[in-house]
Amino acid sequence: MMSNNMNKLVTIWNDWTKANNLPSMSASELLYYENNNGEYITEEQDRFIKAFIEIWESMSSYTSSWDQEEPDNNTHEQPRYIEPYGNTGSDVDYFHSKAKTMR
Repeated sequence: MMSNNMNKLVTIWNDWTKANNLPSMSASELLYYENNNGEYITEEQDRFIKAFIEIWESMSSYTSSWDQEEPDNNTHEQPRYIEPYGNTGSDVDYFHSKAKTMR
């Protein structure tokens, strides 16, 4: 069962693809998407998708670590924190191309 955070990411992804008139598929597949007219995703969409993938992977590794018995502090990567760009209160602020990934 997915965590609430992962469910939230799924909702954000579905809303974003719908708002951008893109098909419902995984983020990694959408990076290489070509529509029937031979058009690819825009540069802005590409940046959003790459930021989304990074956050998804970070959240996936963070939530999967809860299933491990005892993490080894010497090899366990610190979670990444995202500083949003903008203050609209929307989740999209976290995926803006100017949002910063911090450790």
